[in-house]
Amino acid sequence: MSALHDAKDDPLSVVIVGVGGGDFTEIANIKTKGRKFVCFVDYEALKGKQTKLTEAALDQIPAQLESCFLSKHIFPNPEPEPEDIAVQPYQEIDDVHVPIKINEMGDPTVTGPPQPSQVHARVEQTMNQATKIGKKIFKGAQRRQFGRFKRNMRNSVNKVSQQTIGMRIL
Repeated sequence: MSALHDAKDDPLSVVIVGVGGGDFTEIANIKTKGRKFVCFVDYEALKGKQTKLTEAALDQIPAQLESCFLSKHIFPNPEPEPEDIAVQPYQEIDDVHVPIKINEMGDPTVTGPPQPSQVHARVEQTMNQATKIGKKIFKGAQRRQFGRFKRNMRNSVNKVSQQTIGMRIL
């Protein structure tokens, strides 16, 4: 008991396994002052149940280790930053503009709903115009004029996209 008392501040876990038919009542009820680091396992009660025996013997060790570290003010290191963060290339079309006003104290306040970027709006406008033009051309197209229909569609879409966003789409 004096050895256990002397070891109460050491980074130590003690597992006592009672083997045989003796009376282990006193050993099973060992109390240590301060940190709990002693565990008793009755081998006879768990004989033939290897997994249960192992669990009973090792179950309290993580909590005992944590208790020891906390008593010595030893804390785990912070999680390291992952080195393999996938960074997507910047695309202005993905921007969302949120109107914000800064008050005299320097605190930001959102003053309106988020809005898609101007590029996104221009692309959407181009798509709508191309759809209108496509519908108009398609109505006038006949089966034998399908090749001309495709050329007209491509030219119309490129003309609108060139005017709206400054680039050709097709």
